[in-house]
Amino acid sequence: MKRQILISISMRYLGSLSFLLSSIEKTQKNTSIELYIIVMKLNPPDEALLRRMVASLLPTALLTVVDARSLSFPKGQFNNFSDDKSRFLAQALLFLQQSTLSGHILYLDVYTIVMCDLDPFFTINLGKSALAGTLFSTDNFIKNRILGQVALIENKVCLLELLSQAGYISSSVLLIDAALWRAKGYTLDLIDFLQSLPLYLLRKLQLEELLYYFLMRQNDDSLYYLPANYNTTNLYYPQKLDDNKLNILSARKEIERRIRDNISSNYMLIKDTIYILNISSSVSYIPQHYEPQYHQLLTELCPGCKKLVNRRERGFLKIKTVWLKIGRLIRRPFGLILILLLYSLGFFLAFILLMLR
Repeated sequence: MKRQILISISMRYLGSLSFLLSSIEKTQKNTSIELYIIVMKLNPPDEALLRRMVASLLPTALLTVVDARSLSFPKGQFNNFSDDKSRFLAQALLFLQQSTLSGHILYLDVYTIVMCDLDPFFTINLGKSALAGTLFSTDNFIKNRILGQVALIENKVCLLELLSQAGYISSSVLLIDAALWRAKGYTLDLIDFLQSLPLYLLRKLQLEELLYYFLMRQNDDSLYYLPANYNTTNLYYPQKLDDNKLNILSARKEIERRIRDNISSNYMLIKDTIYILNISSSVSYIPQHYEPQYHQLLTELCPGCKKLVNRRERGFLKIKTVWLKIGRLIRRPFGLILILLLYSLGFFLAFILLMLR
């Protein structure tokens, strides 16, 4: 069984890559891995540094380093993404189209932390599907509405209901049948699809969201849904530490709030609900009952660092919760009328009090 892993980075993400590789080394029973790393603008000294780092962390891995400039990048929309996550995914999809790889290949975002053995991924039968990922629910209705505009432009009304009910496939963890993906020419078709979109829509979305829409519109079995516990970002909120749903991977989603240790200011954690670790970024709060697990993971990956302190700003979260409830109320048929009545009543009472003075 071939165990192929694909990672796409730029050299400024070397620190995050080292943590990803460390987590792989600590969790794999079999470290015989074919590792493909695509690097944006790679020069010889950087490549030598990268190879030394991989050799020290995964000495038995068979490493292939690819300079992204060696890939044939198309002109146009495929290069218009401003976020690094989309750029790295674009590099990976181009590499898959232009390589001769076969079998399953696991694409990992550079911020992913591997928590268990990866062998289950490589034994999944994808059937006729070329790509597998975890479907995330989302409360970001703005992006769903933008994808709805894309569906209307393409006159694919049948997709509107799906978009209203689903979220997106996160590109943090993707399992791809390399030969089937290449045979169906999905990368080239995706490029053509992006070329057909107005630039103002493209700039409001990430490539992972457009990739999900693109696969849904194929009207075939191009997309395979992994179990939810295969990528736990912002998806499942655990109730207890021994919850058996938390067993495969954790990956970054969004960065909202900040946690720092007073002494060790170089180390931080990022959201979300399970084990997620980053070294150079703003962070979100973590659930209090999960702090020991974060600290244990941090200690294992970085023995010299200090314990982090959870600084969840409860006042901000309460205000945010109230506004979310008000937003849900307004969206109901009677909600706006009720809000207006309450506002009018408050104004009337204020007027009466003013007159009594």
